[in-house]
Amino acid sequence: MISHIFWGITLIMVGSSIVLNKLYGISIPFELILGSVLIFLGLSMIINSKRL
Repeated sequence: MISHIFWGITLIMVGSSIVLNKLYGISIPFELILGSVLIFLGLSMIINSKRL
């Protein structure tokens, strides 16, 4: 359970850093999509860890 929360927070941080870097720089749509996918993966891992 702790590992799910850890990986969820890690994925959210990586995804949000990708999105924020691309918003202030030159945004490439693929990297924005990748960042948002990582954020949603992290959120789903945290939500699933509470269910277990």
